[in-house]
Amino acid sequence: MPTFESDDPFQEALNAERERLTTAIQEATQRRDAAQSELDKLIIRQRKIEAFDQADQPPAPKRERAPSGKKGEKQGQILDIIRKQPRIDTLGICAKLGIPKEDERGISQVRAALFQLGPSKKGLIETEGKGKYVISGKQADLIEQQESAEEKEAAE
Repeated sequence: MPTFESDDPFQEALNAERERLTTAIQEATQRRDAAQSELDKLIIRQRKIEAFDQADQPPAPKRERAPSGKKGEKQGQILDIIRKQPRIDTLGICAKLGIPKEDERGISQVRAALFQLGPSKKGLIETEGKGKYVISGKQADLIEQQESAEEKEAAE
């Protein structure tokens, strides 16, 4: 900041006040920087303690998996459900299997089984409308043949 040399007492007072304020600002800036540095160090120490506490905690218990069934068992259950209740949707099938809506993994497994049973794979089920499942004509014929064979055996 420029200072003006003058014999004017008012100008001298202004110059003195300007220098005093400049010095005060520099000192306050240094104190602020020192305080910020101290604050940063304290935060780092606190984070280290929190990390130590978390590392000292026992690990969260692992989620127990339901025992897996035989290969194709879920597909058989799904076919039975669709046979008994045509035009059922995926969530309806999940509900019948006891899979809650929140169990994304279980729902994904049901969708995978439905895909395997669908027309592009085994052709045992078909979609009717949007996301409604029914037994395919081929599967319905097989079921009819099995039922009539069972009736004949029972009659004999």
